Amino acid sequence: MYFVAKPNEEAKSFIQAAGLTDETQMKAIGTLVFDLKNYNLWDKMKVIYPMVGQAGVSSSFQFNLKNPATFKGTFNGGWNFHPTGAAGNGTTGYMNTGFNAFNDNDIQSNYMSVSAYTNSDLPGAQVKIIGAYDGTRETGIVPRVGNAFATQINDSVFSGIGASNGASQGFYIANKNNNGNQIGYKNGVKLINNPNLSTGKTNLSLFVGARNINGSADQFNTYNVQFIHIGVGLTDTDAANLYTAVQRFQTTLGRQV
Repeated sequence: MYFVAKPNEEAKSFIQAAGLTDETQMKAIGTLVFDLKNYNLWDKMKVIYPMVGQAGVSSSFQFNLKNPATFKGTFNGGWNFHPTGAAGNGTTGYMNTGFNAFNDNDIQSNYMSVSAYTNSDLPGAQVKIIGAYDGTRETGIVPRVGNAFATQINDSVFSGIGASNGASQGFYIANKNNNGNQIGYKNGVKLINNPNLSTGKTNLSLFVGARNINGSADQFNTYNVQFIHIGVGLTDTDAANLYTAVQRFQTTLGRQV
């Protein structure tokens, strides 16, 4: 049985902005904020998209939990919004986060993290659920590359293909934490740890449901997106705690994998 926190001020601001009226959703948001603060993760995050809102209402899913007035996601093309998350149509659908790490002083080229949670399995898709490529450096998460997964943080030389991954459902974190390595986690477990020292940051806003390539979208996909975050680098303990918090959030909503 899970403890469910009452909505705090940050949760209330999000609930009001997103127009949430469902009691379970409101409690889930309250508990998510509580857990992120309790694990000392809240201040390490710049953007959090819980991907929860009113079914069929795009504007309900666009808000940033950290501050609903900033980095509201802009949905483009075809999307489906439902209680289990939001999914692009695979041909035109993407969400522009508006967040460009190049413009954030706290995020450094080797000190950044991005995460995504999905309950979709797309064998052989080899596309980014979140990503950007400015022609020099690339950041993002590919849940399936054959039977593996891949993560990138400001990579100029791709090194992020990791451990065996037979199904793409789960929670992924792409991470660099000032140790010179490209690190990737699935469900809180570190499975990628490859040398990859970056000398700069990807200079584009991250897209969800596709990749931002020099201001245009490609790699459109139908991953059902259930959580996104962008922030500074995480420790292994942070990554494990983030999975615990996000998994509890999804379980409260009855959409966990």
